[in-house]
Amino acid sequence: MATARGCAMLLLLTAVVTLVGSAVGNKDREHLVGAPEEILDPEKDEGLQEALRFAVAEYNEGNNDRFTSKVVRIISARRQVVSGLNYTVKVEIAPTTCLKPPSNFQSCPVQPRSKRTICNFTVYVVPWEDQMRLTEHRCHNA
Repeated sequence: MATARGCAMLLLLTAVVTLVGSAVGNKDREHLVGAPEEILDPEKDEGLQEALRFAVAEYNEGNNDRFTSKVVRIISARRQVVSGLNYTVKVEIAPTTCLKPPSNFQSCPVQPRSKRTICNFTVYVVPWEDQMRLTEHRCHNA
């Protein structure tokens, strides 16, 4: 009888610990090592900006548009520490008035009343090896 009661208490204690642990774990999930973290000020994050310049250059090189596109708005940005860094960014881009290939497309103005595109880019960066690779990109009309 004592053994059955002890097992029941142990089972109840295990259930309580599991429930409390999962509730606390969900709250702190963003702070786990290796978990993606939101970049709160993407305009000022140099690593993100470099990765984004690379992603947009790859986007421009890989499409058949006559005009170069550029970022008009960063919608969201996340960073994840892996064997390097993964930057995942959602942006709104638009064509500029500059024909391809421009020397500095950041100084090119956006075409008035142009169609906007929403893109999700993931850039893998290994800074100590000077390596950068666009691992994923998906774009659709805004």
